[in-house]
Order: sequence, then C-alpha cells, then structure tokens
Amino acid sequence: MAKLVSWTKFVGTLGGITFYLMNGSYFARQARQKNKKRYWLSRFFVGTKKMNDEFGRASTLSSSFRNLAHPLLYQMDTGYLHSQLSGAFRKIMLTDGKHGPGKRTLLGGDVSLFRGKEFAKQAKLQNLLGQMPTIQLDQEAGMVKLDFSQVGFLNPKAIPAGASHFQVKIGLVQVPEKPKFKGKSFQSK
Repeated sequence: MAKLVSWTKFVGTLGGITFYLMNGSYFARQARQKNKKRYWLSRFFVGTKKMNDEFGRASTLSSSFRNLAHPLLYQMDTGYLHSQLSGAFRKIMLTDGKHGPGKRTLLGGDVSLFRGKEFAKQAKLQNLLGQMPTIQLDQEAGMVKLDFSQVGFLNPKAIPAGASHFQVKIGLVQVPEKPKFKGKSFQSK
C-alpha cells in the first residue's frame, strides 16, 4: 500500500489504482483482481464453493426451522437463534461420512449432537421436567419416535412464584432437507 505525499489529493480509481482518504491521509492501492467469472470457473475455488454451499444449506434449514417453530418460540427470549441453529446444523453436517464436501446432509450426519440443545434463556425444558423425553430417529423409515413415559411431573421449583396456571406445551418441527418441500410443525393442545 502506498501513501501519497505529493500535492495530488483525490479519491477514486485511475488506471487500476484506487486512491482513498483514511484518517486524514491519502492512500493508493491496486484494485482487487477477483471477479465472479474467476470465482465460478477457477479450480482454486472448488473447495470454497463446496463449503459455501453447505453453509448456505445450514442457514436455509435454520430459517425454515425458525419459521415453522414461530408459534412455539414467539414468547421465549431465544437470543441469536438463527446463528446458533446454523452453527449446530453445520456441525452435524460435517459429521456426514457418506457424502463428500459440498454434498453432506443434515440427516446423514450425527444428529445426536443436537440432543439436549436448548435455546431458550428463561424457561428451559430440562429445568421444568423431571426427566427429558427420549427421542429415537429412524432415518431409514423417516420416522421420529418420542417417549414421554419417564418424564414425570413438572418441577415445582421451576414454576414462577405466584403463578395460578402453568403449562408446558410440547412441539415438534419437521424441517425438510431440501428447500423445495414444505415442513410442518405440531404443537400439543
């Protein structure tokens, strides 16, 4: 990067050199050489494109989950839910041993990494219930089995002081791996 010390004081690009003002000083630097065509056609960006594709799919899954789970989440302070979900989905996708980079899927990875993950800041399910329900995912049959038989009763210490009524609603969100398909959400009455 060059610093201009002469009387020339202008900003902009001239002959592939960009001139700009920063903190009261004028600087010049060569314009970037990257462009879209080079990115899409060069073999040097193959790995980058694969990682970007997986990150984009994890982000899409996160958005789909949030939209489907909105009726369950709207009263909870969930913080940076989209970022947390995208990160969690991406970690699971990285464990997919069947598919190579750029082709990994969420269900092909170790979904047990998601077990026990809670996003709520206040009413965490693990604090409300005596024991968490057991969940079995049968990927071959495309089926989820939930067992609430060992859950027991609500933890009385978790109920807000002075509450006359308290209820725990269980919800299930079915997020499609492919964005073309619609997901579903189910909520207990």
